[in-house]
Amino acid sequence: MTSENDYTKVDATKQPTEKENFWDRISRRLWQLPLVVLLFLFIDVVLLFASEEHIGFYYARLVMEGITPLIVLASIVIITVVIVRDFKAKRYKHAVACIVASLVGMVLLFVMMGIYGLAVQSFPTYYAEQHPIPSDLEYSVPEENQCDAFLGGILPNRDSTVSELDTNSWLMLYGNCGAYDWDFYYPALPDGMLYLRLFEYTKNEPLSYEQIKRRTTTYVVDHTAFGHINHNQGNGFTIYEGDFECYYAARVEVWHRDTVTHQEQKLMEKVFRVDGWMR
Repeated sequence: MTSENDYTKVDATKQPTEKENFWDRISRRLWQLPLVVLLFLFIDVVLLFASEEHIGFYYARLVMEGITPLIVLASIVIITVVIVRDFKAKRYKHAVACIVASLVGMVLLFVMMGIYGLAVQSFPTYYAEQHPIPSDLEYSVPEENQCDAFLGGILPNRDSTVSELDTNSWLMLYGNCGAYDWDFYYPALPDGMLYLRLFEYTKNEPLSYEQIKRRTTTYVVDHTAFGHINHNQGNGFTIYEGDFECYYAARVEVWHRDTVTHQEQKLMEKVFRVDGWMR
């Protein structure tokens, strides 16, 4: 004869555990994942186009670069667990539905990333407005009509305008929109490397420091005559601080590093009006 306690015991064994209840609830609501992604996509778009001092752009970066990776990581873990449980329980239709929902969510995520990428390229940073050129500052302007030099165009011959006694005539930039090439005449130097360093003039902020140094590094051999670097092979550089045709002042420094002593020496500096590449 079965006692009441036995029935209670049998019934208790048939009750799902708390963990199973949790995953069952997640499994039933997994189809809502694409809707969650759509919600974040909508929030991101609204923030991107918030116009008040463009604060929305920076919050959109927080959503995309901070919150979204956490959501993606959590979603991958949850979806993987639910699909594995479905296959073990032979709930194949539900497992397939979860896979489809996951793929839809991934497509929506890529759409959101695409919108973010376009926004980063098109939204201004207002770097020039935050670093206005002093009204009394004397500066040089790159020759914009030689912008194709960055793509390998031929730079003009400046021999007739360069003087060994006038260091200001030694350096010239070509280009615009943040993409520049450079042409440099230099005095007698030992074996070593020549390269550029750029700094915003008013606040002395480095401009694309490592990238510009790497792109402009040129090796020179020991000589006693007046030398010339004419970059006709597309060895240009890019300034990423700033926006297209929004100009600010930059101090362009030319440095030499001795191959033997490894000592660095600044050969000259010159102030140019530049703008930035909107990536």
